[in-house]
Amino acid sequence: MLGAAMPRRSAGNATSSWIPKFKSAEHQAMVFGAAFFINDKLARILSSPEEVSVQAGISLQAARIYFEQVQEELARPAAAVRVRQIADQVRAALDSKPSSPAISFLNEICSCCGQQKLFPVGHKFMCQACDTVYDRFQDGDPVQ
Repeated sequence: MLGAAMPRRSAGNATSSWIPKFKSAEHQAMVFGAAFFINDKLARILSSPEEVSVQAGISLQAARIYFEQVQEELARPAAAVRVRQIADQVRAALDSKPSSPAISFLNEICSCCGQQKLFPVGHKFMCQACDTVYDRFQDGDPVQ
């Protein structure tokens, strides 16, 4: 008896390149197989996917997927240290700057509150005392 016929496509059973890995059933099966058959403690001391494949008795492709995942896990602490160092440098740079720049007020008084607390904001100007925003006139006339 020859056994049951296996379903095969005329082009072979290769996974199409347009299918993302996380949606590929074949890729998911390899990830599961690697997780199921590999002894994590033993595999972490091995130096190549070929060694993992031989030790666990799985395909080389599944061993490569597992080995890449392990290498990413092992690199995470070093990456986290680098990110913390960069964050500390940014914090130090921001803390060394003065918190609020000196505002130079215009020689005009606010028509709303009467104080000389007007400063430029883009093409307008604002009163620091009463938070009123005025349009800036093209000819330089003061606000009425």
